[in-house]
Amino acid sequence: MKYSLINEYEKCLRESVKKKQIEESTMQVYLAGVDRILRAVISVLPKKNIGAIIKKVDPKISKDYYKLLLRVVTDLQNIVEIHKR
Repeated sequence: MKYSLINEYEKCLRESVKKKQIEESTMQVYLAGVDRILRAVISVLPKKNIGAIIKKVDPKISKDYYKLLLRVVTDLQNIVEIHKR
């Protein structure tokens, strides 16, 4: 994988910890925030809306990769639903 938003964010946070700009515990809270944001988006937006956003952000996405991403969205929505109980 060339680029992962979550990995890049974690790298930035780790750099801030090294520079003593934030504490390790703060970094963990911020990373947990990323998870909460993802869960919120996944649980509120229907799959077709998420698909539309994906196409808007990446209009050249291949049909197969788009289908794969929608499958991932479905899996994530199922996981979120299970953990709501």
